[in-house]
Amino acid sequence: MIGQTMTLAGRTFYDSFANTWREKDEAETFTVTITERPTARLGSQVFVDYGNRRLFQMFLPPNRTLIPAIAADAAGQVYQAILDYQLAQFFGDPDMGRDEL
Repeated sequence: MIGQTMTLAGRTFYDSFANTWREKDEAETFTVTITERPTARLGSQVFVDYGNRRLFQMFLPPNRTLIPAIAADAAGQVYQAILDYQLAQFFGDPDMGRDEL
């Protein structure tokens, strides 16, 4: 897990995401990147990427007490998306030919 956060809200998201991520089976075999883009007007926006795929993005709320629950939910969503992606790679997509992969 790679963390590129800059603010306290981003770090709270990263820590909560990492704690939930460690509880998942075989999650340590996947490398995800958590990136934060802080803005003065809208707050912080976080992105979770797996390889070249963006699997989650969200603006963090100003109330930092809500961030751990959001991060835990994000970890579950990202983990499921990675499993679905791995499964699709294993079985192949019937809508795409081999040369289109």
